[in-house]
Amino acid sequence: MVSNTPTRPVKESVDGKRVNQERARLLYEHASLGVAFTAVVCTCVVLLVGTSQQYGGQMWAWWCVMMAICLARLTAIRRWERSGNPNGVLGIRWFGAGILLQGLAWELMALVLFPVFPEEQRALVLMVMCALASGAITTLASSFWLAAGYATQMTLPPAILYMLADRTQNGSAVVFLTLSYLLMILHSARVNHEAVLRSIHAQESRQTLLAQMQQAYQDLAAAQVDLQNANQNLEQRIRERTSDLVKEVAERSRYAQELTRLASTDSLTGLSNRATFSSRLTACAKSAGAAGERLAVLFIDLDRFKEVNDVRGHDAGDLVLREVARRLASNLPEHAELARWGGDEFVVMAPRVKDETEAIEIANRLRSALWLPIPLAAEEVSIDGTVGIAMFPKHGRSDDDLIRAADVAMYSAKQEGRNRVRMFEQSLADDLASRHIVAQALRDAVSSGQLSLHFQPIVSTLTGRCETMEALLRWHHPDLGLIAPLDFIPMAERSGDIVGIGRWALVEACRAAAQWSGVPSPPAVAVNISAVQVLSGTLFDDVEFALRESKLPPSRLHLELTESLFAGDHQRISPAIEGLRRRGIRISIDDFGTGFSSLSYLQDLPVDTIKIDRTFINRMNRDSHAIVQAIVMVGRALSFEVIAEGVESENQWKELQALGVTQFQGYIVSRPIPGERVPNWLAASVQANRDLASLSERVRSGAPSGVHYREVVTARVEDDGYC
Repeated sequence: MVSNTPTRPVKESVDGKRVNQERARLLYEHASLGVAFTAVVCTCVVLLVGTSQQYGGQMWAWWCVMMAICLARLTAIRRWERSGNPNGVLGIRWFGAGILLQGLAWELMALVLFPVFPEEQRALVLMVMCALASGAITTLASSFWLAAGYATQMTLPPAILYMLADRTQNGSAVVFLTLSYLLMILHSARVNHEAVLRSIHAQESRQTLLAQMQQAYQDLAAAQVDLQNANQNLEQRIRERTSDLVKEVAERSRYAQELTRLASTDSLTGLSNRATFSSRLTACAKSAGAAGERLAVLFIDLDRFKEVNDVRGHDAGDLVLREVARRLASNLPEHAELARWGGDEFVVMAPRVKDETEAIEIANRLRSALWLPIPLAAEEVSIDGTVGIAMFPKHGRSDDDLIRAADVAMYSAKQEGRNRVRMFEQSLADDLASRHIVAQALRDAVSSGQLSLHFQPIVSTLTGRCETMEALLRWHHPDLGLIAPLDFIPMAERSGDIVGIGRWALVEACRAAAQWSGVPSPPAVAVNISAVQVLSGTLFDDVEFALRESKLPPSRLHLELTESLFAGDHQRISPAIEGLRRRGIRISIDDFGTGFSSLSYLQDLPVDTIKIDRTFINRMNRDSHAIVQAIVMVGRALSFEVIAEGVESENQWKELQALGVTQFQGYIVSRPIPGERVPNWLAASVQANRDLASLSERVRSGAPSGVHYREVVTARVEDDGYC
């Protein structure tokens, strides 16, 4: 097999087209002579070995084929030369096709006639073919793979055929010598090819340099003409030129200063950029080490800044970043330096601090500077920050170590709930490493069957019937044990693995719900959907696949979405969710009241249900009663069903029922139930409802209260061993 690809050791010219044209020119330059020489060699071979009556006719037939190939090659060569060499690559390919065809003809003769040739004639033909192969390293030097391919064609197959025809020790020796000769030819071909390419590149460089010199000469001549014309009013032109030069020098000086500033500062905030800060931190750490002083590095990440960008746009986000930079810079201690690290992250270098306590005080002062609301066009936003601190030399001596340690401390503070200051500890780095291990293991959780679903009932306060089962994800790792969803779901969302996990959970939840048909009016199944799943654009197809695979009616599938998802980009999200609602799927806002709420868009959301977050339920007896009441009133006004999650006490049950909450979920009803035990729990709850109806008849009451329902269901389920 032959190719026209140049070898790697020689660097290609910038103008590859001209290089290929020159390579093709070198191939075709003496090609006619080479074809003629091949025809003469073929004729001589036929005259020398074709006199035998046994194979003379075959030799002359082969000679005719070779002459036809030579004539075709001569025609192609002449046609390419007349075309003016327009396409070097195409020319090399056509040339390679001719060489390949010519080599195949030689191989055909060896294949057919070597078995019947006498030994001396086989040796003669093999020598001729090896000689032609050695000539290729020169005539085909501009294409290494043509030269190498043709040489291999002309030596390796005939040598093998020779050995097959002569299985004596002499045949093996001929093959060994031929292979050695082939290796020498290939080495020579590579050396010649590299020399040709260097020559071509040198020629291209000379031509480019000559063109540049000619252009420079033309420019010089034009300048001389301009100078001669300018002599008519020399004194005036000198004054004008002097003035222009002064302006140009001033402009270039200003431009150079601007380039220097841009290279070392952040264009949005005017603060030092990452590269400048790292360089100065290195120098400051070196000075601090020599003087035996401490140095603090603070890594600041703005909290909830993404919501400003998503809800109010990037222009508002830029305004907030500039204001944050101004406030931080105004509250820096003496000799400290502030830089924007990227996005909504800032770093501070505070030299000559006494101890960690002073560093924490600096961090709290900077956070305090951010608390005041930042005015935008129509409203105000409040920004806070999470700060991680690293100390030199305790936590690191290089700029990379210090910044990484401060970043780890900041990340740990984020995990603990944001809006706080955290000093670096080695345990934080260890914890981050363990999180990395968990994140790596998470990628195989679905395929290895480590994930499972539990289901928690949601019951009606009016009928006591289980309306819905919420699917809750559980991960049990064989080595790490049970890992809480709050630990691995945020990791999955950051890495993008949540899309595959969510798709699996959706399918499994629908399959499980389809098996609950053994009870009257089986409940629906509610599945939490991550914002990453929605924004991936595949949610509708994933839902369709899950319903099709499980044969679950769409009316028995509820999707729970976080409130912040709608606030982030509800113009893009709402149409997609509305499409799911048209399929009969119910949509709920999960953790309502904890996101970035706005009544201006709440009335237009394509949702059916809102779920009051458990944090408000837990604090109803202190400060959240009014909030829960307000959420219920909003739900009624907008015709939303209202579910309270996290209900754990009888007082909460009674109070929420009095406020008008329509459905409850929590430990007072049931803890999450493993998937295989849900049918038994549902059967027990149905019987408990019947017991409750009988009890209601006896006490001549109306619809049973939530408290009666809880007592009877709990008794029934506990008696049957399902809870």
